Amino acid sequence: MRALLRKLFGRPAVVDKAPPAQRPPLTIAKAGPQRPLAPAAEGPLAFARFAEALRLVPPSTSNVFSPRDLEEEDATVKLLLARVEKDHHGPESFPALSMRVLQIIADGDPEVRELAQLVSRDPALCATVLRVANSPIYRGLGTSQTMRDAIARLGTREVARVAGAVSARSLFHPKSRSERASVAPLLVELHEHATATAAGAAWLAMQKAPARSDRAWLGGLLHDVGKSLALRALGSLSAEGKAAPVARDLRTARLLHRVHGSLGAELATRWSLPVYVAQICGQHHDAELPLSPELTDLHVVRLVSSLRLLRAAPDLNACAASELPQSAHALQIDPRQLRAMEGDLQALAIKGRAVAR
Repeated sequence: MRALLRKLFGRPAVVDKAPPAQRPPLTIAKAGPQRPLAPAAEGPLAFARFAEALRLVPPSTSNVFSPRDLEEEDATVKLLLARVEKDHHGPESFPALSMRVLQIIADGDPEVRELAQLVSRDPALCATVLRVANSPIYRGLGTSQTMRDAIARLGTREVARVAGAVSARSLFHPKSRSERASVAPLLVELHEHATATAAGAAWLAMQKAPARSDRAWLGGLLHDVGKSLALRALGSLSAEGKAAPVARDLRTARLLHRVHGSLGAELATRWSLPVYVAQICGQHHDAELPLSPELTDLHVVRLVSSLRLLRAAPDLNACAASELPQSAHALQIDPRQLRAMEGDLQALAIKGRAVAR
């Protein structure tokens, strides 16, 4: 935790540029410096070109915080991190069965029998997966009665993704009455964004070698998981009168932005997920993200996520205006191509949100 405080309030940590396969597990101390929650200098392809082609509303540049506001923000960040440490959020905060589902998906080639047996062990999880498999979005000519039916119809990988998205609900589900009263709507919004980003990133990865669809999907699902952890802590502080009420505003967005990358990377490491997941969590807002093939999955996730954020709330996600053109440049996607892709991405987002519900 001291390392994270030094990163947030002292000099930025140095980002290890080694390829994912060569780097050690990412921890809070090694998470790279994040892009400030404000528009930065224009990237290789000016955001104005994307805004014109996609009819995006540029983020406002009129939001100015006073020195006193920034001091209060620093104090709240310290309280927030202390609360996260006190609550001991870690592997025990995520159901073991759900964790195993995600770990199977992370292996890249789920085995049919193991997946079917695992999901069938939890009646609620099994019922939800079957409900989704039989929904209009997925349903074929008949009805899936068992997990084996669902796997036969949808394929192992698709069923694994449905099971993973359903399992991840517990990461974004209010756990107490106070959380339901204060942060439930924002948690639901985070989960829908995660599943929509995962679906879109998996599709885009298939178009952009050497990206891997399975990695982009899991990275998209978990890239903002640190926000869920921080939001719960912030809700607790607010309920105790130690922080301002949580709202869908710039103040809350800035607080979550400052800490979520490092917290997400730490969670992925504690959960023994692959290094690439921790890397996507910890570096998807890095100000200087290299344009290297080893980071193609990360750029895919960031492009899909930033486009969705600019559509939903540009003033609360101004950094996306710099990240979108940078990642588009890394993936060799110009504004016209992205505009042509957006219809598919929107359809996949609807599919992803259906799973989130």
